[in-house]
Amino acid sequence: MAKAVATAQAFRVLLVVGADALLCDREVERRLASLQTDGVPTRIQRLDAAELDELPELRTVSLLGERTVVVLRGVEVLSGE
Repeated sequence: MAKAVATAQAFRVLLVVGADALLCDREVERRLASLQTDGVPTRIQRLDAAELDELPELRTVSLLGERTVVVLRGVEVLSGE
């Protein structure tokens, strides 16, 4: 079973973890679909943990007023360094 934990209102973080990757993927897609129903332009970036060097660029605020969502996969294999 996938478990989702949300924190921080201004910069919302959602962590989806679980033993079944398919259930986790479904939960992520369900959450992304619900974000796109409010009419706010949303840019979704899907990255693998190996692409972490791109994160500083993704933290900047959009000049167009769009919301940025980052889906980061493969974090469980990082070494912690």
